Amino acid sequence: FDDVPRSIGEFAYYYSKATGHDPSGIIVSAVTAAASVIDDRYRLVVRPESNWTVSARQWSFLCGEPSTAKSPSIRAATGHIKDMHIVLVQRWLTDNEGASKQERSPLPALFTSDSTVPALADALVANERGLLMLTEEMSSWIGGIDSSNKGDAAKNRGDWLQLRDGGPRQINRVDRGAMLVPNWGVSVLAACTPSGLAKQMKEMPEDGLIQRFIPSILAAPTN
Repeated sequence: FDDVPRSIGEFAYYYSKATGHDPSGIIVSAVTAAASVIDDRYRLVVRPESNWTVSARQWSFLCGEPSTAKSPSIRAATGHIKDMHIVLVQRWLTDNEGASKQERSPLPALFTSDSTVPALADALVANERGLLMLTEEMSSWIGGIDSSNKGDAAKNRGDWLQLRDGGPRQINRVDRGAMLVPNWGVSVLAACTPSGLAKQMKEMPEDGLIQRFIPSILAAPTN
């Protein structure tokens, strides 16, 4: 509990005490959620003598059997983000009521749970601070990345690999034209079972996608 900010440590302690759930799930989920709402333009200078900087971007997944409360932990840690997201979208709907597509302001977002890479590019143009990909089914998310034909699936994986690093991205497409994404950066929070992860690992190419995640292996509830 002392390895994270006090507010997260206390939240994890009391949540675990009340539910019997492994506190690791709440700690990792809350740290990832917090990282996702810190504007990516705030950066930590890793080495003062260089230009090496990193943003508070995090990829994590909770791994455990169905009884280890992966989804409840994720939902408890990300509830405030969902609430803020709903307020922003409802405010946008009110402000843009009756406006044409050209007159509408950019749609705000704090998270997404289902998105293609092109749609994600549009969302990131409107939300330079970054987003959270929130999925309680890691296999579905990876399956969505690989659902295209072999060439597009490989490209999708490459696009996602770069989303972990962030930074500007220039996109030029015949059908969509030119688009500059100021910050190609997304945090990811997911969940999986040990058997599901083992199956995914066997089918994954060795491109470093899974290595970008911090795993949290959950113990069974204590009560």
